[in-house]
Amino acid sequence: MALPNPETRSIQPLLLLSGATLLTIVLVATAVARVAAGLSPRVGDIVSFDPQAPAGFASDARLAVTRPGGGECDLDVGLMRMTGGSLVVERRDPPPTRLFHVRWVGPHTSVGARNCGMEASLLLPISDLVALASAAGGFGTGHRGFLGLR
Repeated sequence: MALPNPETRSIQPLLLLSGATLLTIVLVATAVARVAAGLSPRVGDIVSFDPQAPAGFASDARLAVTRPGGGECDLDVGLMRMTGGSLVVERRDPPPTRLFHVRWVGPHTSVGARNCGMEASLLLPISDLVALASAAGGFGTGHRGFLGLR
């Protein structure tokens, strides 16, 4: 019967600890990725501009947005908050663009020739969609706060 090598016995706990550390890092990274994905807007989410509801913050922002068939129009956040309307997330493109296809319904998105109209399909990057939700008071009609968090 061979005796265990003392050098091997001292390395085994180190290998076990290294493996446990690596597993912990992978599990934490997976959990963080799942939480982050849950915060992203989803199909069916709504951004409601209610003139009677307090908004997240005052904004004079004007966003130039693209229509799916081409062409651009403007979203005047202050006007949209004043007159009302809503955006509904209809779908999201896969990488690399990851654009959100949204439907606008409301009186006006801006004044003049760059008004998107009373109903329009639009393409928005996540940064614009989140900015619009913040200005409206959050996603949803109850304005639960930024990204639905209290």
